Amino acid sequence: MPDVLQVLHSLNPSITHEMTKDGDKMVLRLIDVNLKIEARRSIAAHELNNPQVFRLIVMYALNELRAKGSQVQLSVLPHWD
Repeated sequence: MPDVLQVLHSLNPSITHEMTKDGDKMVLRLIDVNLKIEARRSIAAHELNNPQVFRLIVMYALNELRAKGSQVQLSVLPHWD
């Protein structure tokens, strides 16, 4: 199963990402570089360590980008078992 960084790097080049720490949580920003739009998610440690939950968080963020006009496809995410 891919780790967090592999998943986020797989979104490039059309979608870039930033992860920063905010207290006891991580903040994930997915940015469509072509449209200059972003989706932001606050992620607790237990969510980051659960592959299924993390995948859903990333998918919801990608769907938010799509709702804002991005053409990113969900197929950019690698298959996770």
